Amino acid sequence: MRCFRWMSGLALATGALVVAPTEAQAQTITLTETSVRRSEGFRDSTSTADSIYWISQADCQADDKFIFPVVLSGFSSDVSVEVWAGESGVDCSNVDNRTTATQKCWKVSATYNPSQGFTPEIVVPARTILARDLTNAAASATPGADVCTNSTYSDSRNGVPIVLSFLPIQGVSSSIAGIAFTKVRIDLGGPDAPAKLELGVGENRLSLSWGQVTTGDITGYQFFCDPPPGEEDANG
Repeated sequence: MRCFRWMSGLALATGALVVAPTEAQAQTITLTETSVRRSEGFRDSTSTADSIYWISQADCQADDKFIFPVVLSGFSSDVSVEVWAGESGVDCSNVDNRTTATQKCWKVSATYNPSQGFTPEIVVPARTILARDLTNAAASATPGADVCTNSTYSDSRNGVPIVLSFLPIQGVSSSIAGIAFTKVRIDLGGPDAPAKLELGVGENRLSLSWGQVTTGDITGYQFFCDPPPGEEDANG
């Protein structure tokens, strides 16, 4: 078996994550953070700052996916690329965290072989991250919508950090460094419902007041009201 010695680096000027071996002519992976996008347009169009990397209940229900454009070079036919997920502080490049009975990382992408000419975009479904499937079956068959309400993270709030590790894989028994993408956050639990609602009646209007919700990630309130009797039929 050939062995490689790897080192990872962060190119701050370009916003690119790069992993490169110390040997010449070996494999390199480059990922530009600002090029990461989501399959569902609503996440891209309404996101600010790092919230594009968060996973909400709506993202899960829509079967949203992360799309990571990567640049790969120097890969031989016996080295592939896989993406593994782990909670903050877990090193997925350590083979024991991927293969043993006490593994802490789970596979969240297909296995990509650069030598076979695949399009250099790696797709990671949000549901596969949420499944936390340590049998790694979810990597080959994306889970259904039930994972949105029945997973380890179903009640998570305020952003549970998840690290995605992009790993060059040569056999299952190797521990090898890769890119650690650290900005993914899981936030499936919605804010608390408003309490202490009080309704007052005024001339041609209703006055509604409530206790302020203190959940940290609330962005606003929506109001729904039944139409007056007969108006719904009149307006179709």
